[in-house]
Amino acid sequence: MMKKVVLVVGLAAVFLTACSKDDGPAKKCESCTSNAGNTHKICDNGNETYDYTIGSTTTTITKEELAGLSIKQVVEATCELDL
Repeated sequence: MMKKVVLVVGLAAVFLTACSKDDGPAKKCESCTSNAGNTHKICDNGNETYDYTIGSTTTTITKEELAGLSIKQVVEATCELDL
């Protein structure tokens, strides 16, 4: 009986620790698809830099390059301009 209790407690400990989330917060991203069919995506890296992706090409931009706009505003504007 004692072996079963120890086994159950051990398994519970494994499952509870295996499910803990310790990889930090997920990146905040905004995306859209333009009329030309291109996917535009901007993700906040959490350090005042942003990954800006069009199709399969990614460029890192800074907070200053956003010119005071939110990442949602920037991605929507780039989608509108991409005809």
